[in-house]
Amino acid sequence: MSRTRTTTAERGGKNLAALLLGHRDRLAFDSVLPRVIEVNVRQGHRVAVFAYLETGIMPSPYLKYTTSMSGSTGSLQGHPTFRTMSSAVLRETLERKVRQAGGRVGAIVLDPSPPDARFPSAPSNDPNLPHASDWPRWRLLLYDERIRRTIAIVLKKELMAYRLILHDEEAQHKRYDWILFMREDAH
Repeated sequence: MSRTRTTTAERGGKNLAALLLGHRDRLAFDSVLPRVIEVNVRQGHRVAVFAYLETGIMPSPYLKYTTSMSGSTGSLQGHPTFRTMSSAVLRETLERKVRQAGGRVGAIVLDPSPPDARFPSAPSNDPNLPHASDWPRWRLLLYDERIRRTIAIVLKKELMAYRLILHDEEAQHKRYDWILFMREDAH
């Protein structure tokens, strides 16, 4: 009895949600096209791209970074083309690039900052909110407010992005087999 191997495309492929989270100023999207979207489409998978990119002022610790082992600092440069685009043009450009790579756009959100992204800093009388004494086990109280705020923003963006995916699953009447999280500066 001989067995032949079937390709993923012949078996129907999988549904991949590629989720890009981060800040618009650090967006480096071009390498995502061949390394994530195109390669998965060639293998017979259906790729939907979701992006939640913050457009507000980036916290100061991320505007300066070490550029060498010597410790000299540089500044954030961003994508040479994307950084000059308006939000509407950037959205259209990303949508076009995704389609050209064989993917589908699930949702692209460009938003100043996720609303209500914070952790409790004092005890609350609300029985639906965690008590401040619950947070030390998360170790967040060991950090200053800027770090807690950054962590809260990241977690809130993830939550909002999951909701985008759930909404798309309902609209498309299908579930994603995989969700791939990517940073905005992945390349």
